[in-house]
Amino acid sequence: MAVKNFFTATIHYISITFLTYLRSTVKVVLRYYNYFIPMLEEVQTKKVTTSSMATAVPPSDDSPHVAYKKKKVIFRFYQIVWYILGIIEVVLAFRFILKLLGASPYSPFVKMISAISGPFAEPFRGVLPITQTNDSAFEWSTLIAMVVYLILTWGLVALAQFIKPTNPQEVVQTVDSVDATPPVV
Repeated sequence: MAVKNFFTATIHYISITFLTYLRSTVKVVLRYYNYFIPMLEEVQTKKVTTSSMATAVPPSDDSPHVAYKKKKVIFRFYQIVWYILGIIEVVLAFRFILKLLGASPYSPFVKMISAISGPFAEPFRGVLPITQTNDSAFEWSTLIAMVVYLILTWGLVALAQFIKPTNPQEVVQTVDSVDATPPVV
């Protein structure tokens, strides 16, 4: 009984940690949105006063603003792909741990985790046999699924890196060059 209470407390701690991580990630995204979007809108909507002789030139494809937008989108794609992988890995890890501990399949939480993780673990079911003792089961297919999804995500990001290389330092450097560029007057 003490072992099940310990594992229940551990699973509770892991779920609270995951929710805290999710909350902090949302805060970072909102902070990013609240910081950069008004700057971009200001740059896009700023009226340029010109004399009768001068005309405003639209930004070219080589301008820092256009380069920043492209690199920001690519870098955001990388972050979203890794974030989705993180969610899938956490759900599969919950599935693995719950099966290993012999959690009751009639518990609503276990049903929810099984329903969410089922489509991700199903393609790998039967690759290796399930090792089972009493109520607990060591599900090899879930571990294989976690490794395969990690490799596929890494490959997808590597392919995108190959097509258009972007890293966080490059995005920051581009942002700094955008801030240092004088406005078009």
